[in-house]
Amino acid sequence: MKTYPLLFEPGEGWMYGSGTDWAGEAIARINNTTLEEFMRSNIWEPLDMASTTFHPELHPGMMDRLVAMYERADDQGLERGAWLSHIPAQHDCGGHGLWSTPCDWTKFLSMVLADGGSILSKASIDEIFEPQTIGSTDLQELLTGPLRASLRSTVDMDAGRIEMALGGPLYMDAIPGKRSAGTLQWAGRPNLFWWIDRAKGVAAATFTQVISQADARFEELTSEFEVAVYAEFT
Repeated sequence: MKTYPLLFEPGEGWMYGSGTDWAGEAIARINNTTLEEFMRSNIWEPLDMASTTFHPELHPGMMDRLVAMYERADDQGLERGAWLSHIPAQHDCGGHGLWSTPCDWTKFLSMVLADGGSILSKASIDEIFEPQTIGSTDLQELLTGPLRASLRSTVDMDAGRIEMALGGPLYMDAIPGKRSAGTLQWAGRPNLFWWIDRAKGVAAATFTQVISQADARFEELTSEFEVAVYAEFT
């Protein structure tokens, strides 16, 4: 991997970038293994996530199950697009490039909601939900500035204050009819979206294969789905 200078000292700022990729590289080197093997032994196999990997080409039958990628056309229809990740992957990256299924991913979300289950300690889960950017204005400027509209598919536009935690954006204020304060969430570029609300015991996700930044239809889908989840289960 290439080397890059720090933009600021750890804990003194926040910027979207390759930090999680470097965390994955550190895990692999410290444990003298690949990130694939580390995650398989410590996360995927204990949770029975049999369809999760950085390398689908190495698993019999998995390539035949890959879902096509689409892009939103000018007429708002869908056109076939290219996969975002190379096969085979050149490197196991902590921040992107993982192939999985809705069934596998909900097993992971359930583990986090259960305070780590048999995988992590409650103290570790608590740390994942701890805000890391209090005192820094970088994230708030991003969420309220010119790029706000481009984040419609990534964060809830009804949100108040959001901080960045180790696991993703952390909602510091409740959204009426939706998530509680302290909810953690993140999204993927093909309009994948998940959230974990420990206060109300709710974890959920939506999955699409549509590459469309700030997609209004996806924003509407996720909002209606979240309202329905809380109306049904809380």
